Amino acid sequence: LGITGWLWQHEHEVHERTLRSSFDFGLRRTAARVEERVASYEQMLRGVRGLYDASDEVTAADFARYVDGLTTGAGFAGLRTIAYAPLQAPGQTAPVTYAAPATDPIVRALGQDFLADPLRRAAMLQARDSGSLTITQRLPAAGSSGDAADSGFLLFMPLYAKGTALDTVTARRAHLVGWVFASFLVGDLMSS
Repeated sequence: LGITGWLWQHEHEVHERTLRSSFDFGLRRTAARVEERVASYEQMLRGVRGLYDASDEVTAADFARYVDGLTTGAGFAGLRTIAYAPLQAPGQTAPVTYAAPATDPIVRALGQDFLADPLRRAAMLQARDSGSLTITQRLPAAGSSGDAADSGFLLFMPLYAKGTALDTVTARRAHLVGWVFASFLVGDLMSS
């Protein structure tokens, strides 16, 4: 009985280690895939920023055509939209003027001042000051049930005036012209 008990305990421990190892591997793999997906979103936003840097004027049709070309393929599954919010100098607002693809919730966001929302504002100002991509805290989706899978995030990339030196925070603040951003839902990201 003692030997049988010892063998059972040994097999149980081996089985537990195998399960834990498998779980840890799956967790690392999932985390790496999420990081890769967010990195691909960042690269896409850099492309949109490049469109603005290379063009004298970007129309809504140009924006939509460019974003449609970028989002073709499985590498961007989970992405809800890419949008442009220029900084409006008089009131220092940032209304959403272009968004693609133009789905119903996104169309409702057109004209909204994203700087008026504290969570969005914090990420936008951090992006402005750092000159790089920032992400919001978790935001509930419009009309969502409050479920974590129905919540999402926004990734903001700042746009600056062409040909300006951006080596200090003060310079980045002075030359900011707007943001491009991407939105995604947690449930879409994880299921893809």
